[in-house]
Amino acid sequence: MIKVLVVDDDKMARQGLILSIHWEAFGMRVIGEAPNGQKALEFLAVNPVDLVLTDLAMPVLSGLELMRTARAQFPSVVFAVLTFHEDFEFTREALRLGAIDYISKLQLERENLDAVLSRIRDRFSGDLGKDSQVGGNRALVFFSIRSGAEAQRVRAELPVEAEVEEVGPGVLVWRFDRDPHQRRLIEEFQPEAEPSGWHLVHLVGLLGENRPRVEHLLRQYHANALFYDYQATGPADLTLAELERAVAAPQGEPDLANLRSQLSSLNWLHHPSAFETLVKTFRAARLPSATLVRLLAVVESDLNRHFGRLTGCSMELTGTITLWSDVESWLGGMRDFIYSSLDTGSHSREAKAGALRALKIIHEEFGATLHAEEVARRVNMSRSHFCLCFREIIGDSFLSYLSDVRISQAKELLRNTDLAIYEVAERTGYADERYFSRLFRKAVGILPRDYRLSGR
Repeated sequence: MIKVLVVDDDKMARQGLILSIHWEAFGMRVIGEAPNGQKALEFLAVNPVDLVLTDLAMPVLSGLELMRTARAQFPSVVFAVLTFHEDFEFTREALRLGAIDYISKLQLERENLDAVLSRIRDRFSGDLGKDSQVGGNRALVFFSIRSGAEAQRVRAELPVEAEVEEVGPGVLVWRFDRDPHQRRLIEEFQPEAEPSGWHLVHLVGLLGENRPRVEHLLRQYHANALFYDYQATGPADLTLAELERAVAAPQGEPDLANLRSQLSSLNWLHHPSAFETLVKTFRAARLPSATLVRLLAVVESDLNRHFGRLTGCSMELTGTITLWSDVESWLGGMRDFIYSSLDTGSHSREAKAGALRALKIIHEEFGATLHAEEVARRVNMSRSHFCLCFREIIGDSFLSYLSDVRISQAKELLRNTDLAIYEVAERTGYADERYFSRLFRKAVGILPRDYRLSGR
């Protein structure tokens, strides 16, 4: 049974970790806990401990200081790190000091923790000291690039003698050149194509490296960098130095407000140069994929709000984004789909862009005073040409379309708020309540107050 000491200055986090895990399932038993490195050293001095699971940032004596001291005083004790720190240098220092695994609290999900504890258990069952260094200079790494990618697809492509390990969710490694036979098999392996749903990387520059650190880099690369770096051109070559640079966080914090503004402006819909700039800017920012998808969801909502009536269907994002190439395809596809909905081949691209920009103005500013002349000026068209193009491209006159949007918004407010009728009128662009009521009855068939009472 592996004897475990848990060290964390946050008592709730410490207790939560101890109580939430079925340690016996991993051949482990927690025999103690400590609130800082100093208390941990005192516990180690009088208790036999095999594994210390420690936070890094703690008062009195940090996790790194604990590891430095324990290396000399308790050389047989093994460390794994649990921390909020995402700084790569901080991580590398912990692994350099001998940590056999690294768990980010920011990504602490049950399946991830189970995988880490399973790896730690497996290393205890083998020769831990021998296992701490990479056995050769090369490895073949398979990264899943699609949800539901099956590991069996990879193993089916490899020689039966290949020793493949799963070092993280969706990360398979053909063992690090541990013996001449494996080394020969790796050298001879020349796949015609990558297994479906997987990307093959030839990783080199590993000789003498700390194995847990390399595995941590591979997990980090798969979690974010691969999202942006993957190219559908077949197996790729990657050095350890390149892997480290890919994993390192971009300099400075991304300006999320500016990025969202670029997306929401929808200029990329109309101008190829604006589209190219948007793609380059977002790829360079290398946002976490979850953050990027949340921003795209905002754009999806805007596109449906502005152009849903035009396209006649909802433009869906869910389930389409697993790689950066999906982002480019989705954005480009939205451009093409929206413009293909304009069944007016006789009008120029500029005229169509003007009509689409006018739709955006209407849907965002329907509560303000809007005149065709002002909107025409804002989309760089004369009033007469704008009105003609709008009717032929959108299929309705500017005033009729604006009125439909306002009445639709008024119905929404009447159904879902307790605003007075005059307030509903003002919020939908009508200063005169009586005029609003007349228009509403003409469009809907009943007065606003009766509509509210009807519960439609």
